[in-house]
Amino acid sequence: MPGVHRLHFDDGRIVLDLYWGDAATALADLAGHGRRWFDAWYLDGFAPARNAALWQEGLWPDLARLSRPGATVATFTAAGHVRRGLAAAGFAMAKRDGFGAKRESLHGRLDSPPPAAAADGTPWDLPDNAPGLPASALVVGAGIAGACAAAALARRGVAVTVLEAGEVAGRGSGNAQGVLFTRLSHRHAPLTDIALLGYLDAARCYRGLFDAGRLRAGADGELNGCFQMAGPKVRLNQLAPALAAVPELAELLDPADAAERLGVTPAASGLWLPHSGWLHPAAACRALLSASGITLVEHCGAVTLAREDGRWRALADGGRHWSADIAVVA
Repeated sequence: MPGVHRLHFDDGRIVLDLYWGDAATALADLAGHGRRWFDAWYLDGFAPARNAALWQEGLWPDLARLSRPGATVATFTAAGHVRRGLAAAGFAMAKRDGFGAKRESLHGRLDSPPPAAAADGTPWDLPDNAPGLPASALVVGAGIAGACAAAALARRGVAVTVLEAGEVAGRGSGNAQGVLFTRLSHRHAPLTDIALLGYLDAARCYRGLFDAGRLRAGADGELNGCFQMAGPKVRLNQLAPALAAVPELAELLDPADAAERLGVTPAASGLWLPHSGWLHPAAACRALLSASGITLVEHCGAVTLAREDGRWRALADGGRHWSADIAVVA
């Protein structure tokens, strides 16, 4: 599945981002954020002569722009154009002994990263280059959007105060039961791809909450699969070639096979999504809001946000107030 897949380990203390796609495109996209994220690079991808599309000249400047001072680079190859390209980008390169049958390899260090390039995007697409993260945040709303925003901020070490006019998940997220699923397509497109990436990320998130005991299987939900019966205009045969490469994502079932999973016979064939399931939205919100670093304030009524002395201030009835570096209205 092309795109960015984010995996969390050790209760969120380790984050692994997998960029599945063209390396040059992914690195250029990362470099466009104007931030230096990397301390070490290991370059792999077959011999340069066999994978010329990867080992291209435009790659090296992006590596340098994304590197922090002192970042290191290592690669199994000792090809001259790779060494020269990295050196031209600012890395101090040297050869060292190789491994196995490989006589030499390359390693280097970037002591002085190049200055950030001027952004060339349209104004609405310019990244926020504010240094570092805010120390504190206000999140207005404790539905699924607010809970997810608060959990994401807290995971990054931000102290979060969540303000809810009534109860958690009391309005738009107040359904008694929700289904986690997505609509699959036989071809890649921005809308279908981002929907699928969001579904996979949500499934990993809620699975982690069940595994950690913050959601109770059977009471708060259960990720035990979902059958998506095909409508009259859905051509399941178009999905078959795409799903053959990712059988763990979904499975095509005819009514007889579906009956073995469901206990009842559906009227038509459909898709079995093994990572899907059902959730109690309020329980899911409370599980997300139970993360360390989040303070939940319920029944605070309507709040008014105002900017004061470089911070956001929320004022509620009765004179209660809270302030933080940033505010999120969810």
